Order: sequence, then structure tokens, then C-alpha cells
Amino acid sequence: MRNDAEYKLRLVYPRQPEADEDEEHVSVLAPAGAALLGLRVGDRIDWPLAGKKTLSLKIIHVTHVN
Repeated sequence: MRNDAEYKLRLVYPRQPEADEDEEHVSVLAPAGAALLGLRVGDRIDWPLAGKKTLSLKIIHVTHVN
């Protein structure tokens, strides 16, 4: 089964003020956040899910926000 859903995710430092409510926030210190650090557009990773399933993630866009 293939799912081409796209999600917008923002990596944040702990205690960073909340930004747009339409974005999901993940701390750079969380396992998912740490796994994404250093990835570039086009990179892929497989993220383990419960039940021995994996989620294949591909970086499609990176934006730097000040």
C-alpha cells in the first residue's frame, strides 16, 4: 500500500515559542526530531512503527525560519 500524503513539520528547540498553529512541532531532542537533523531534500529514512511496520519518509522541502 502506498500513501503519498504530505505533512508539514517544524523542528524546534525546547521551550521555543509556538509558531503557526497549522504546523506540527517536533523537538530536535525527540527521537523523530533528531532523526531528521542533517537530512537534505530528496533524502529518505524509514521510521519504525508499532507492529513491525515502517513509515518511509522523504524530505521534499526545507525552509529556514528565523
